[in-house]
Amino acid sequence: FGRKLEDFYDRISRLFTVGALAGAAAEAFGTGAEHFDSRAALAERLLALLEAGGQVGRAGEDVTILIKGSRASRMDEVVRALETCGEERRAC
Repeated sequence: FGRKLEDFYDRISRLFTVGALAGAAAEAFGTGAEHFDSRAALAERLLALLEAGGQVGRAGEDVTILIKGSRASRMDEVVRALETCGEERRAC
């Protein structure tokens, strides 16, 4: 991916993490990072920001959400929560 990947990472303005080990990534990211103890809490926060037009990304830009984690981290649960709650326009 080379330069394209570097450009992508340069555009990250917010970082949301979940789990004990990911807390260090949020701390290293600094301002704009939020850490959660559960996938449900992460999904609720993302939905609240998206529904309120909150500061998920930089002002005036489209928002891209990358959900990344191993299969064991079950981040697919966060994806399902966003899909389901987004379609129903309600918080989980």
